[in-house]
Amino acid sequence: MKITWREKNTVGIKLENVYISRIAKQILSMFCSTYSGFTKKYPYVKNLILNKDETLKTFSDFRITMFLLKEYKISYTGLTALAYGNGQTKILAEIDAYPFGFVLELEPKEVSTDLDITSFLNHKYNEQFDLELGINIRERNIMFPLDFRTKEEIMETMEDNQKF
Repeated sequence: MKITWREKNTVGIKLENVYISRIAKQILSMFCSTYSGFTKKYPYVKNLILNKDETLKTFSDFRITMFLLKEYKISYTGLTALAYGNGQTKILAEIDAYPFGFVLELEPKEVSTDLDITSFLNHKYNEQFDLELGINIRERNIMFPLDFRTKEEIMETMEDNQKF
């Protein structure tokens, strides 16, 4: 692994000879252990993980994204529902396994700003790739899923809320 560039909250990483399907299947299996109903809702996931040459055929049921964690953190949420904007909801699970964080979003409706690795599941077990990726660096200061605000942003929100 080689860091190729860095911005404030993003880093470029170059990887050579990587088995991307193996990585994605491992992450998918981690989500199976934190969300027990995952393979019941999507039965093909079990075969996808257990059959090394099975590939993902549909990309609308779920999305797996990843990011780098700024500080040491090990945690997971299990299945969670978040309410946001105009009564919409997101159904997701998160795993923080420093230095990486992963989000499994069910039936995603909008584009994610984090690195989407779902397509890694569309490749064979023994296929190797050279990759150059941009990956976000996230800060985790609150237990709520997808809340990556800095300590300063949280303090600012608290001060704004006290005004009301």
